[in-house]
Formats: sequence, C-alpha cells, structure tokens
Amino acid sequence: MSPSVGGGARVHARAERRLSLSLPAAPELFPALRGFLGEVLAARGLRDREVGQVTLVVQEAVTNLHRHAYGGAAGSVRLEVAFRDDAVELLLEDRGPPFDPTGVALRPLDSSAEGGRGIALMRTLMDEIRYERRGSRNRLTLVKRRS
Repeated sequence: MSPSVGGGARVHARAERRLSLSLPAAPELFPALRGFLGEVLAARGLRDREVGQVTLVVQEAVTNLHRHAYGGAAGSVRLEVAFRDDAVELLLEDRGPPFDPTGVALRPLDSSAEGGRGIALMRTLMDEIRYERRGSRNRLTLVKRRS
C-alpha cells in the first residue's frame, strides 16, 4: 500500500528505492507532507531521530519556497526521495527565482532575530547539501547518512 498525501499531491513510485511527489508548496499541506515523509522513511528503516531531522529539514525547505520563492502565492515543489544502502537522498525542485542556499552566510541557531535559521538547520541536520540551477528550476539535494 502506498502512503498518501492528499491536497492535489501526486506520488510516483519508481522501483522500490525511489519515490517522487509533486505538491503545492502550501502550509495547509505540511502536516500531510510530514506524515507521508515520516511513514516512508520509517518503512525504509531510518531511526526515529533521523526521520525527525529529515522531516524537519524538508518542511523548512518547503516553507522557504512558499514564503520566498513564491511570495506566499501558489507554487509547486517536486520531492524525490532516493534510498541508498548508506543514506537517503532528497531532491527538492521548484520553479522559483534562482537561490543557492549553500552560499548563504549562516545566522546562529540561538539568534534572537526573526527567521533566517532554516538554512542553518539544513546544514546542521543533513550530511550533505548541493544546489544547482537547471533551466528554469532550482534543484536542492539533501543527503542524510544512516547512523
């Protein structure tokens, strides 16, 4: 049985080791996205701590897309989850303006300033982050190694 998300999201399973999900980058879908991702990651044997970290980072990335790339308006994101023997790799793809989070100066996580901690969270909780612009799309790859 495939996990479901709802809200206009489409899930595509390619082989057993890769899932692709297209959905609106909308806050009302975040609980369903967290549930879907948590279910998929746990089913593939990630520990609760890893599931929580990956889910938090993906939600933060999609939140940033909604707020910054799409200015709070409608926009979509494609999430691809690939499972390797030693890691899970997540690809987030959007059509927002070019933005490379790997080149942003970090704000301390304990800073009292409003916002700006999402990229620090991504860098702290993930083992690898890569960005590329391909045509009209931003492609952010997040890698979490299994402990």
